Amino acid sequence: MIDQVTVQTAVELLVAGIAGFGLGRLYFIAVRRTAELYGSARDWRLPVVLTAGRVLAAAAGFALAAQFGAGPLLAAFLGFLAARRLALRGAREEAA
Repeated sequence: MIDQVTVQTAVELLVAGIAGFGLGRLYFIAVRRTAELYGSARDWRLPVVLTAGRVLAAAAGFALAAQFGAGPLLAAFLGFLAARRLALRGAREEAA
């Protein structure tokens, strides 16, 4: 029989995974934008700010997930990796 603790844990893991995916999507959108800015040979400050911002945001997101335990942290990281896979697939299709 499924008790309330099991359902609550499953919901926490699902929310953490979705949040990790969202964080990853934003992170890899910022990576793409940063690469475009570096490639345009314009001012270097905006790409540096974007890089620092995305690294700090990822660290803050994972630190928040870690506050809820190892399970949510792992779920958030798996969501982040799923977003990475999606970003790489999009980049490969665009390059082809």
